Amino acid sequence: RLRRYTDTTSNRQALRYMIRNTTLAPRTRAMAQLQLAQMHCYTRPTQIRNRCIIGGKARGVFRDFRMARFQFRQHALAGELPGVKKASW
Repeated sequence: RLRRYTDTTSNRQALRYMIRNTTLAPRTRAMAQLQLAQMHCYTRPTQIRNRCIIGGKARGVFRDFRMARFQFRQHALAGELPGVKKASW
């Protein structure tokens, strides 16, 4: 899914621009709208799910580290994540 999404991102953005551009002919805009509607659903950015790169979990994933909560905690406590330390106040 991710590979298909990255391959079609620029094409999808171009079609969306053509649909919104009011200076283009209505027929051109309609054709762009049809092409966008016929694209596979995996090319939509909302269909891409962030997954943990270690365990493959789909829920509880930190976007910045691409790790699930528990994996993040284990690696942070072991000092394997630079700039991350346990909070204390």
